[in-house]
Order: sequence, then structure tokens, then C-alpha cells
Amino acid sequence: MALIPAGEFQMGDTFNEGGSWEQPVHAVYVSAFYMDRYPVTNQQYVDALNWAWNQGNLIAVTDGVVYSAGGGTSYAYCATTTGGGGAWSRITWDGQQFQVLAGKENYPVYLVSFYGSAAYANWRSAMQGKALCYDLSTWSCNFAVNGYRLPTEAEWEKGARGGAAGHRFPWSDTDTIQHARANYSSNANIPYDTSPTRGYHPTFLAEGYPYTSPVGYFAPNGCGLYDMAGNVWERCNDWFSDTYYSSSPYNDPTGPLTGTNIVVRGGSWHASATAARCASRSDGIGPNYRAINIGFRCVLRDPTGGTSGICAASGMFSIDNRNADLDLDGDVDQEDFGLFQACLSGSGVVQTDPNCSNTDFDLDSDVDQTDFNKFIGCMSGANVQPDPNCMN
Repeated sequence: MALIPAGEFQMGDTFNEGGSWEQPVHAVYVSAFYMDRYPVTNQQYVDALNWAWNQGNLIAVTDGVVYSAGGGTSYAYCATTTGGGGAWSRITWDGQQFQVLAGKENYPVYLVSFYGSAAYANWRSAMQGKALCYDLSTWSCNFAVNGYRLPTEAEWEKGARGGAAGHRFPWSDTDTIQHARANYSSNANIPYDTSPTRGYHPTFLAEGYPYTSPVGYFAPNGCGLYDMAGNVWERCNDWFSDTYYSSSPYNDPTGPLTGTNIVVRGGSWHASATAARCASRSDGIGPNYRAINIGFRCVLRDPTGGTSGICAASGMFSIDNRNADLDLDGDVDQEDFGLFQACLSGSGVVQTDPNCSNTDFDLDSDVDQTDFNKFIGCMSGANVQPDPNCMN
């Protein structure tokens, strides 16, 4: 996860080119938080599904669709290849175990509802011993606890802007977009879409429908976040209102109290450059809706309260853009060592599991002895007390 420092930013369409629901531009202060560097992947979601299934009372599978246990078919979480997804789903179910279709492990999960996204956030929290943000009977979110949840719209846009102001896209060196920067559908009629290739991204068009791309394929923004433009739309926690910006509070807005549709952000492989703008917001989906171009990522409140500042893709974390405090509890201790050790495999200590990407401290695409030495350097003494040089 990447630390997004606390601070104020201008939220909304500064180019005055989007819908009225992107206006007025208004100042918002967002407290520090951590954000997934990538959209949640198929493998991450399947790992959580298998954990939830093994608990015995969290999920049920009916006709290949995953539901909340005991809730009948009211709250559909996700589709599999045997129900609700068919050839488009990347998740298989054999009656005992969920798996990912070979080669699609590191692609963003889709065909997941808001309910399935919130449930995943709770499962991920429980797997790490964190407090649960969501009440899965009311689907309300407790923003005060330190567990995983979907980002608010304000958090999502602050992260997407990458620490820069006044730019159209998550990058700040230009206000145009091309297929070299994002997986989206290029349209020559949009003046800031200057891609030499048009239509769907040619690389992923060749892989077959739907045309998603592996997470992290394109360069990160200034906060070290990937795929904030294109690939899959990303759910926020907020209900949508086209007039909310006129009454949004300054401090940590969490959206309207009620609504019909959930906000999605960022555009997708199927959407045009207009949707990939940082300010773009869509109201197109209800909480039960599942689609092949909608995914999500999670955030985590910074329990220390954080400090103000501008994030950067390099230098956010003291270990080569990684944070030795793997469980984000404010110190580097035995629990972090356990998480790191789980990402090592055998005497060669080489691991390419995408769930272990944050432990690849030297960024060489495996978790090995070099990473181990770097991690140990952030632990001190028998009681493995925190080293301030290894914290955010």
C-alpha cells in the first residue's frame, strides 16, 4: 500500500469540461491514509474467498454465484465461470475450492458487486487481525476503525492526482492521454486523446475479451499508485449525488447518507479518455451490480494520524518504495517478520506471489535473501523494536 499524506486539494473539474456533477471545484481536506498500489487482483480475491469459505459461515455458493451466507440470494458477492460469469469470469469453483484461471492471477478482479467488495475488505481485515469496517447486515461503514474498506470519493481523487494539482490525468507531465499510459478506448474526437492507436488498446485486444490488463502494466502516478486511469472502473464507498459537491463538508467527506447508486471512478478498458480524467465520476451502478469492467481497491486509515505533505512515487517508504511495517500497526515487529517470512519459499527464498509484492524491497520481482537482509536491518534487538528509519 502507498501512504497518501494528509492535506488539502482542489476536488472537481478544474478544466470545466465534464458534467455538472463534477462542479463546483471545492477545497477538501483528507486525513492521511494508505491505498492499495494496484486494483485488487483475481488471486487476492480468490485467496480471500477460500479463507471465507473455510470459516464455514461467511459465504454460500448457489448456481456458481457467491452470496452472503444465510442471506439467500439477496446479496450476490461475485460470479464464477459456472454462474453469473461464464467465459468472462476468471474465478473457478469446483464445489470445494476457488481458483483463478491460469495466467489471469495478476489481472484485476471484476464481476464483483459493492457487497462483494465490502465483504472482501472485511475478510482481508480479519485475516490480518484488524477491526472490521463494514456491518454486513446494514452495509454501513465505520470510518473510525483501522480496517480495510473502499475509498471515499475524496480519498480516491486525492490519490489519483498523485500529489499534483490542476492536471487532467493521474500524471503531471502532460494533460493528454495515449495507449502508452493507460488501458482505455481511444477516440479521435476527444481533443486531449492523442493516442496514435485508436479504439481498444491493441495489446490487450489481442489477448481476447474482456480487454483488461495486468495490474501495474503502466507507470505509477506521483503517489506510487497504478491503474488510476483505465483498466477497470473502481468502486468508491460513497452513494452518488449529482449535487453533493455543493454541500460537501471540508474535512474527510464520506458522501451522502443515502442513495441508489454507488460512485465509480477512473474509467476502464471499455471507456473513453473522458472517463479516465481524475475529476470524472460516474453514477452508473447499484450495489448489486456486477460488470466485466468494474473492480476496486482498498484503503486503510493511518492510525498515527499522519503528516501533511506531498506524496512521491519514490521516497514514500524508506526501503526502496516499500514499508517494513507490513501490518501497518506503527512498528516493525514479530508480526511483520511473520508476514515477510510467509513470502519466502524454500532455501532459495524466491517468491513471485503478487500478494507479496510489498516485500520485494529491491524491486527485482522476487522475494529473496537481499530483501531478507534489508528487512532484518529494520528490526533491532531481541524484541524487534521499531527503527524510525524504516517507518513512513
